[in-house]
Amino acid sequence: MRLILIIFTIFFIFGCSKKDKTNESEKLIKTKKETPPSIQNPSYPKFFYIQDIDKRKSKIDIYKDRVFFHKIGQKIVILNIFSTECAPCRGMLPYLNDLQLKNRKDVFILGIRVGKEMSDLELRAFMKKYHLSFFISNYYTNNELAKEIALRLNLPRDYKIPLTVIYKDGKYIIHISGATPPEMIQNIIDQIK
Repeated sequence: MRLILIIFTIFFIFGCSKKDKTNESEKLIKTKKETPPSIQNPSYPKFFYIQDIDKRKSKIDIYKDRVFFHKIGQKIVILNIFSTECAPCRGMLPYLNDLQLKNRKDVFILGIRVGKEMSDLELRAFMKKYHLSFFISNYYTNNELAKEIALRLNLPRDYKIPLTVIYKDGKYIIHISGATPPEMIQNIIDQIK
């Protein structure tokens, strides 16, 4: 019995990290609405491209405390870094899809798929299985983009996924590590509208 308790505790504490995507995520909610310290310091600009399975391409510029999402008309962008191999990530995706449909005028949900390479055909089948219709980037630079976002948020190298980051007009609002109830995200959306 003691061994089972120890194993359960280990799985609970370590969550779904990038190294082990089979464990449940631990929720770590950063509630400060301030810009994280590491975002204030880097002065070097970075840019990345994103591209979905239909070859729609856009650009993301990261400079100091701002993230500029090109070709996205909504003021609120919810960036979700996930892996198709991570159970908590897969469980959260349909809820993000519902949030996108419900808040289409004000919110753009952007999935950044990380991990091993996946063809557009494989991702299309995955999206069909989970009934997903929001923009999911399957571009070869996704892993580097995710690392840069984590660096700017001052997260550890082995941060937990899914990682959900919310921006309004390019300004950081909040980030949440781990699977998150959709009601919590909707509440944040309602507060920042």
